[in-house]
Parts: sequence; structure tokens; C-alpha cells
Amino acid sequence: MNDQDAGPLSGDVEVDETSWGGKPRVKLDRRAAAAYRENKATVLGMVERGGKVRARVIPSRRGPALSREVRANINPASIIFTDDWQAHKPLRGEFLEHRIINHSAGLYVDGDTHTNTIEGFFGNLKTGMRGTYKKVSRRWLQSYLDEYTWRHNAQREGGALFGQLLSRAAR
Repeated sequence: MNDQDAGPLSGDVEVDETSWGGKPRVKLDRRAAAAYRENKATVLGMVERGGKVRARVIPSRRGPALSREVRANINPASIIFTDDWQAHKPLRGEFLEHRIINHSAGLYVDGDTHTNTIEGFFGNLKTGMRGTYKKVSRRWLQSYLDEYTWRHNAQREGGALFGQLLSRAAR
């Protein structure tokens, strides 16, 4: 179900990241809560508006790992939309345009500048995985992400998902 044969995303592309790993069962002190958040897996999501989505597990939501994955999956002639997270700063000037929505100021939509499409995908992903699988280890998380991105992308192609899966497996 992975998309290794697909080319880079293009057009208007939203980029965001989310943490994966649930909530602690007990109340943690400040230091333990910070350590807990730091040990969660990070999922980077990228979606063409009206098109395909990609999701990747990356080592950290900071620094070069995030930028490297965005560069590898998005055509430089694209317009990217991100929130104001500091790790997106190195991407400025590397794409046709880089539009930023200032979530820290409570702004979520400004004209056509938003990241609502990718955040909606993350919402569906988390609800579906929590309801179906209960717990997913970091080791297998990318495989589950591949399944959910395939579902999202296949529904846009039309036809029955099962039939598409069978024809893909027969290749």
C-alpha cells in the first residue's frame, strides 16, 4: 500500500507534523511530561489540495530531518503552506512560495492560507487507528500510515477500494 512509485507532490501542498503515542495514564510532573512528549513518534504529513496525501514517520519534529523529508517529497515548483513552527524556517526560499499561518496568534485561516486539509487527515487517521487498532508500536507505525494514506488517495480514484487493492496486488 505504499506509494514508492509515485512522483513528488505538486501544486498547493500543505505540510504539518503531529505526535503519535497516546496520553500518559497518570498525571506527570512537568519534567516527566516533557520527556514523555519527546519520546513520542513524529508523523510528517503532506497533502496536495484536492489530491494525494503522504505521511512519513520522521526521527524528530525539529531540525534537518523534517526539512529533508519535505524536500524529498514535494516539487520545488510548488506552493507550500505550513504553520509557524520554527522547524519550517529552513524551507523558506526553496519552493515557489512558502505561506505561513500563525497558529500561535490564534489564526487558523487567512484567505486560502491554512493547513486544515492535512489536519483533517490527521484527525481521521488518529480516530481510525485508535478505534481499530488501539495501540500501534513505533516499529510498525509507517505501515499503518501507508494503509491510511492509500485509503485517502484511492477514494479519489473512484471505484471500489477492494478492487483497487486487488489490481495493485496483481501487478
